[in-house]
Amino acid sequence: MVVMMPTQETAKGVAAAGYSLDFPANLIARFVKANAPVSFEGMSRDGDVRFSVPMRDVGLSRRAMAPSPMCRTVYFVNLLGEILVRKNIALFAKLLEDMEPKAYDTAVNAYKHRHFGMVIDDNDVLNFQFHISLAQRVLTENMATLFDQN
Repeated sequence: MVVMMPTQETAKGVAAAGYSLDFPANLIARFVKANAPVSFEGMSRDGDVRFSVPMRDVGLSRRAMAPSPMCRTVYFVNLLGEILVRKNIALFAKLLEDMEPKAYDTAVNAYKHRHFGMVIDDNDVLNFQFHISLAQRVLTENMATLFDQN
């Protein structure tokens, strides 16, 4: 769900309801500091990867997230997802490495990652979905940095 605050009147109503319009920096800091491995859940033939991580392992909780509408935005979900992919890039690089060449061309080169999907299940587990082309992009941007130094 995306929450937008288009007017000051809306912002006043949100504040009166006990919600914070502040960026949840403390939540992001806890998330970044956590060193939780993700659980790989599977990958479709088209390259959609699913993985999960318990909220408590990454320093999050429903209660901590509830006061901030920012936690329900696409920006927040994409930020969390990208942090997890980058911290666990070896897992996703292995997926790329193990793909058959034809499947690699079809799944990785034919599509482009745009946004993460995220669902919090009843057991407080964050379930993410993204396209494997993001892992390829992360790996190649690191390689580009190496080539630029020469």
